[in-house]
Amino acid sequence: MYTILVIKFFKVKAGSKCKYMEILLGIFTFLISGYLGVIVFVKNKKSWTSRLFLILSLLINAYIVVNYLSLHPPTPESQLLWIRVVMFVCSFIGPTLLLLAATFPGDEFKVKKRYLLPILILMLLSAGASLSNLVFKSLDYVAGEALPVPGPGIPIFFIDFVGLFLSSFILLIFKYRKSSGKEKSQNFYFILGVIATFSFMAISTVIFVVILKTSATVFLGPLSSVMLMLFITYSIFKYGLFDIKIIATEALVSFLTIILISEGFLSESLAGMIFKFFFALLVSLLGVSLVKSVRKEIKQKDELAQLADSLEKANTRLQEADKQKTEFLTMASHQLRTPLSILKGYIELIRDGSYGKVQPQTIKVLDDMD
Repeated sequence: MYTILVIKFFKVKAGSKCKYMEILLGIFTFLISGYLGVIVFVKNKKSWTSRLFLILSLLINAYIVVNYLSLHPPTPESQLLWIRVVMFVCSFIGPTLLLLAATFPGDEFKVKKRYLLPILILMLLSAGASLSNLVFKSLDYVAGEALPVPGPGIPIFFIDFVGLFLSSFILLIFKYRKSSGKEKSQNFYFILGVIATFSFMAISTVIFVVILKTSATVFLGPLSSVMLMLFITYSIFKYGLFDIKIIATEALVSFLTIILISEGFLSESLAGMIFKFFFALLVSLLGVSLVKSVRKEIKQKDELAQLADSLEKANTRLQEADKQKTEFLTMASHQLRTPLSILKGYIELIRDGSYGKVQPQTIKVLDDMD
């Protein structure tokens, strides 16, 4: 009897730890996704790449929230509803990613109307089917885990989500082969993000849920979204890498602070809670100081880069001015030498008497002129 109680106790503790890690993971991915979306949008509000990236980050944050609720529903009866809401949100992610891939990295919206309309129709069909019993019609419980039963409308969702995801990948490869320089590098990192995200999602969701019949890895789904966001953000800021340093520093500080505060709430003693809160405050203050120093470093490097650029431009202007001076002197020397040579020739002819007898006084004047 005592052994059974101990086993149950450790199962409860393990379950609470897993749920705690799951909550931390959700909060971390939510904050990172939202932060990246906002910072990219603020950098260039008029760019359609920034706008679509912000929309994608909001959809991913919505997915993070409803994915958690689908795994931990308020009531067992509502679990199927929350799973359908997850599919509903995912119905918008595939089309948004395709539009972003088509527009990236430019500022103008590049999808033509004849392509946009079918994408929107497919998105709406998938979203409508996801909220009904067409995508998932019921739940089967295997070893205490809820597994959704696919309905007749699941192909529509797969075309909308998986199909458009793959279409984004193909489009990026096509753009990568046609592009060059900075744009080629940006497309490369976007492709890496799609590959990493799709591979992780395929392993954690499709393989484990559909093939291995377990939903134990579903809570890791938000990590795949963060992978995509990080790669896209890096590709957007590829030639402004100091922005990435700020993002990474702020994200690390935020993550550590969240962990310490969460551990403070879970502390079993008041002293432990106060210590964890104090340590979280200390980490936050040190983090703010670190971020300020990074920003100062970036500002100094930007100023040095601007100064170097100004000096290079000034040097180029000086070289152009020197070249123009040399050309002017050459041209002026040529233009002045020609009439002087003619005058000198006439003086010699007059002095030699080619135009008649010349008086001695005139010869003296001509000698002075020569």
